[in-house]
Amino acid sequence: MIQWPDQLVTDIARRRAVLMIGSGISRHSTGQGGSRPPTWRGFLETALDRCNPKPKHIKKAIQRGQYLDACEWLKKHIDDGWVPLLRQSFVEPKFQTADVHKLLYQLDCRIVLTPNFDLIYDGYAVAESQQTILVKNYDDADIIDGIRRNDRLVLKVHGSIHEPAKMIFTRSDYAQARTRYAGFYSLLDALINTNTVLIIGAGLDDPDFQLLFEDSAAEFSSGLPHYMTSGDNFHPDMIATIRKTRNIKTLPYSSRHNHAELVSSLTELVRLVGDRRADLTRTMDW
Repeated sequence: MIQWPDQLVTDIARRRAVLMIGSGISRHSTGQGGSRPPTWRGFLETALDRCNPKPKHIKKAIQRGQYLDACEWLKKHIDDGWVPLLRQSFVEPKFQTADVHKLLYQLDCRIVLTPNFDLIYDGYAVAESQQTILVKNYDDADIIDGIRRNDRLVLKVHGSIHEPAKMIFTRSDYAQARTRYAGFYSLLDALINTNTVLIIGAGLDDPDFQLLFEDSAAEFSSGLPHYMTSGDNFHPDMIATIRKTRNIKTLPYSSRHNHAELVSSLTELVRLVGDRRADLTRTMDW
């Protein structure tokens, strides 16, 4: 069971925490035929299977973890079959909401960041809130208005499957987005520097977030930490490096039985946050 830090519980209760949801959360969902949303590597391997013959350099790139390069090359090779493959992978299986999505919604964080292309959490949150939660893409001009108006937002930092042409997926996509949408990256930088970020279901291989957290840690090394749940069983040396270079405190749990311990831990977190909000309401110490 995850031991949730008191500081994190308080920050979520006060809505001073930003929730970041990665593809690991989507993997809790099931779709037609019992399928699950693909991981980044799993999608690339499926795309590689569509190539005939299979380019050896792309296979090696996937094996080495060079996902951005592999994605760039696969998109070129598959050409006009790329968008249909995306829809077959992320839309057509009709993935259903899982318990973990409902628990994350119940935390009631005002801002949720997600690099996920799928619409599983977004669709649930919008429907459950009677359309009062707004979903914004990185290129929407009114994101800052939503933040200043106190709206509840889901920010799609890499776009969504609704607009495949705008998805940030390949190396060139990442490079162009950092320049073309520099204002959005400044906004992410500000959110990380002024809020506690709770990362759930996301790894550390996204180059954008690596850079943002490293910059924040270097500039404000004495700041309160961010938090990341992890079922990866990191070596203590890796945990220390994550804390030192990104100021992210790892909250480990067992990934057995499809991450059941994460679900039970989130159930407890929802209870703790609810109790803390009740205390804040009683004492008026907001």
